Amino acid sequence: LDVNREAHQIGGGIVTWTPPSDVSDIIGYQVFMTSDAAGSNRVRLWHSSSSLGPTPVFPVGTNRFTLNNPTERRTTSPTHPANFIMVFTESAGGLQSADKAAAVRLYDESPGPPSKLNLNIGILDTDSRDGYIQGYVLWIPSDNMDL
Repeated sequence: LDVNREAHQIGGGIVTWTPPSDVSDIIGYQVFMTSDAAGSNRVRLWHSSSSLGPTPVFPVGTNRFTLNNPTERRTTSPTHPANFIMVFTESAGGLQSADKAAAVRLYDESPGPPSKLNLNIGILDTDSRDGYIQGYVLWIPSDNMDL
């Protein structure tokens, strides 16, 4: 939830996740802002605890944190904005794959105008007759769309 009304800032927002039912092999969690649900252009979000100080690993049992204010909404690519927050489990073998990580779309609740709308549009025509169209119109925002 973005509670910061400044454009490109998400500080103060709360990130929560549901842990897997079996956490016996999990060392902790790592949380990233990414440009897509595949985990591209990751920027790590840090956790701060009184015993460890700032660390990129959220300990098992921590399933919620508040984003430091200010936190800039960005990725490692200047042309691909942060459109997702992803939570990865970490085990002795490293981070889980992006297709298994939890992902939620990130929206910037600012009063500014939205960015230019870039859509990939397709029509699924289910009518075989010439001159007739029946079916669905589909649109998908491009990967570098800032929502």
